[in-house]
Amino acid sequence: MISISHKWYDVKLIFIFLSICCLCFKAQSQITEENAWYYKDYDSDTVYGISLFKTYQFIKAHQLKPNNKIIIASLDNGVDTSHALLKPHLWRNLKEIIGNGKDDDKNGYIDDIYGWNFLGNSDGKNLNTSSSERFRVYWKYYDKFSNIDSKNISSKDLNQYLLWKTTKPTDSELEDVISKLNYIKISLEVLSKSFEIIQPFMDTSIFTMEDVENMKPVRGVVLERKMILLRMINILRIEKKQTNVNIIKELKEEIQSKEYELSSLTKPIKNYRQEVLYDDYDNFKNTQYGNNNITIFNPVHGTHVTGICLSIPLQKWNVQKEYPLIKLMTLRVVPIGDEYDKDVALGILYAVNNGAKIINMSFGKSYSPEQFLVDSAIKYAGRKNVLIVHAGGNSRKNLSLYPNYPTPYKRLADTVGLPYFITVGASSDEKLFDSVQTNFSNYGKYKIDIMAPGNSIYSSIPFQDKYEIFSGTSMASPIVAHVAALIWSYFPKLTAIEIKKIIMKSAFIPKGHEFDNKCNSKGIINAYKAFTLAYQINKNKK
Repeated sequence: MISISHKWYDVKLIFIFLSICCLCFKAQSQITEENAWYYKDYDSDTVYGISLFKTYQFIKAHQLKPNNKIIIASLDNGVDTSHALLKPHLWRNLKEIIGNGKDDDKNGYIDDIYGWNFLGNSDGKNLNTSSSERFRVYWKYYDKFSNIDSKNISSKDLNQYLLWKTTKPTDSELEDVISKLNYIKISLEVLSKSFEIIQPFMDTSIFTMEDVENMKPVRGVVLERKMILLRMINILRIEKKQTNVNIIKELKEEIQSKEYELSSLTKPIKNYRQEVLYDDYDNFKNTQYGNNNITIFNPVHGTHVTGICLSIPLQKWNVQKEYPLIKLMTLRVVPIGDEYDKDVALGILYAVNNGAKIINMSFGKSYSPEQFLVDSAIKYAGRKNVLIVHAGGNSRKNLSLYPNYPTPYKRLADTVGLPYFITVGASSDEKLFDSVQTNFSNYGKYKIDIMAPGNSIYSSIPFQDKYEIFSGTSMASPIVAHVAALIWSYFPKLTAIEIKKIIMKSAFIPKGHEFDNKCNSKGIINAYKAFTLAYQINKNKK
């Protein structure tokens, strides 16, 4: 499932918390220093960024040149391959002849030019919407376990039964979903009416909550609606940069999500994947499905993540000669809803077998019934010296108590994961956003390895070369992937395990804001400290 935080508060009357991950309030032709706060340095800018500007200054001062091409594979919901910012940096399968309908490189995938779409079929149909893994498990085994005495469960079916039992809905959960759904509907009605009344007094039809705060109404009813919206900003922690259009859009999407969740609690769900892919999901030897359309169905999330992985520099940095040799491979494995373990596993295998050195996974879910498939693929990546970077999730949960898959741990109680797997939480900045810790990121002393900026991150979106600001651990993870690629592009003799150690050891620990019980490294990734440490280690190796 694409990582978006939804946190609810029990407030009076109509108010509902709007935790909106992906919101646009500004579109520009390129990244600027103003909206790239996360590249800044604390010592010079008093901002908890990753010191990327400072890193390039070091590279230039030491006259270093990148000498190693690094392929980052992004497992996501696709990418806009025509985006002017991204197109020059996309990985190309040079062994394939474009559009000839043949599997030229004999890897089992026809015309896989930029990667592969594991959510499609050979007829060109694509899976866009799916269900949560929890409900897939619940209804899959409902007939088998719903009317059976637990004492009669065979040892063979015991683990399956115990998993099914955790997915079973409760009466209180049903009531909770109905209550939340009603809150959203009432909130949508009141917000829509408030925006409708206020809009004629604004200079534009699209305005932010900051614009509402600054407006000077001349009529009583307009003033009343303004005060309602301002109370919502304070009580519900709505960012002032959010627009009326996006707030309404997200509310409508949340209504659809809750209505679907309500339906899933009470009646069997559709097997969307089987209808579209024609794949026998339980036959793990069947891997030849999908198509090469990785741009299908408005891949906003994947395009944004791709831009962050590449971290295209500011034009005025003038670092073209120093910029790392990065190419981006895209594997489409994430629908709207939870991803399927089989697709994720095959995406990882494809990435490794086609030369990726870093795999970014900005998604996660709470259930993984075919975890062994993903685990096997991750271990294969480790044996091939590939670094895995995974978003920690946006539910504000302690991952020592609640799992977020994929995971480098066999059991929930484990405190030592895989040495080539980095789990990333999202940090912020107290000067810009009131706190160094975001109000959505998952955490865990042993389960999150490092924090990275995940609040208001500016990057590419489809189509027509647009850009937006998104928030989430989905944005923090590719920042780590980029720093790893930057280091590896200059110091190719380092291993994936060494790259992780360098990133962890060089974490910037903000004074008074230590992430002691939040993450393993206790701090935020710092490109400058990591790069200079790698530089020193590389010198010692010679």
